[in-house]
Amino acid sequence: MAVAGEVRDEYGIFLTGAGNEGKVVSSWRKRREVSAVTGIPVDVFEERVIDKYGVAQRMSWAAFRETTRPEDQAYCLLGIFGVSISPIYGEGDVKAFTRLQQEVIRISNDRSIFAWVAAPPTEEELEEERQNMYTHSAAKKDKSRGLLARSPYEFRMPGNVQASNVELIGNKSSYSFSNNSLHIHLPLNPTSSSSGHSGEDIFLAHLLCQSPRSGSYLTVYLQKTSRHQYVRYYADEVFLMNSPLAMDHGQRASSHRAQGSNLEYIQRSRIVDVTI
Repeated sequence: MAVAGEVRDEYGIFLTGAGNEGKVVSSWRKRREVSAVTGIPVDVFEERVIDKYGVAQRMSWAAFRETTRPEDQAYCLLGIFGVSISPIYGEGDVKAFTRLQQEVIRISNDRSIFAWVAAPPTEEELEEERQNMYTHSAAKKDKSRGLLARSPYEFRMPGNVQASNVELIGNKSSYSFSNNSLHIHLPLNPTSSSSGHSGEDIFLAHLLCQSPRSGSYLTVYLQKTSRHQYVRYYADEVFLMNSPLAMDHGQRASSHRAQGSNLEYIQRSRIVDVTI
């Protein structure tokens, strides 16, 4: 439809900041159409203020966007976050999106950037896992992944995740990079049977960010692989808590299944110093 084409074109202008943003907010109808297609709140077009929205929510605005070149899924978000990276066409969508997230982390301590959910396993992957169980094959699918998402699609989770409340951990809210590693303080709790996954080596990391739709706080699974080494685990799942730091009264968000990446934690009471 002609209207859909116009909306998509103007959405691209909005994201890339091509100096023609006025077309996007030119009419109430257009604002509603763009909002319906992208999930971008109408207030963004009316107020032109996006800093009040958390990183995860802003990432979600491009979750279902299609681009001609895969790297543009990352590059189209540069203006949204006010960061700059050199375009390298041919590096692939995952590398481009990783570089984008690294730049966002340098200017923001919003932990909602880690509130992503991997795509659920395909029927073929599930069947392969079932066959491995029956045959006792050692080639089981690795459930670990990196702390960073691979694409905007992994921020598709509904609920408009809010920015994290870093005041809960005070001066431990900053990050630092070292040799492609990320040092970060996160509250960490052992898992219990109520979380759906329990074990001495599996933990819940509190992101201190909330979904206003459910009122719940988001945590992600980590698995300890060595003394100070952890990985993001079951990245196709998040666990919802009724309070930002308490362990009890949580519920598993089974509709958003997932997998994880290499981190290094040094525990200090409830706060963990993480390297990814």
